[in-house]
Amino acid sequence: MTNASQSAQSGTPGQQPLQVPSSAVAIDPKIYIQQEPYYLTEVQYERIKAGQPMAITIFMNLLLTGAGAAFTVLGQAAANLVSGKSANLDPAAEWTAIVTIVVAALAWFGARFIPGKYKRTMKAIDDHFKTTPATRHFGGKP
Repeated sequence: MTNASQSAQSGTPGQQPLQVPSSAVAIDPKIYIQQEPYYLTEVQYERIKAGQPMAITIFMNLLLTGAGAAFTVLGQAAANLVSGKSANLDPAAEWTAIVTIVVAALAWFGARFIPGKYKRTMKAIDDHFKTTPATRHFGGKP
């Protein structure tokens, strides 16, 4: 019964272990990660710096305003019920809240999911980093 290490040490020519001098071995190896850079143009930089389109912010503010109006109408109805009065809802305030919420929600979803320049720029950057893998390199002494 022979061991694999014994057969390697038995001395057949060409089967000897590789001898590496200690001066050639890196004492403190470093791992470097390399990836192809994304070349950002000035226009793309400006789009990223500006952030999301202003329309999304405006429509979100309208949506929250409509939600606040709805809570006000419901709060008035709850206050009337607690005080023993009938829960009369102000029809004008009720419809204002409903219309504001519906219009703002539709506009927000439209602005959010219709691709604009910002979304196209961010998608191009995402696609670049998905298709360009990072590779590892081992380095020795500096």
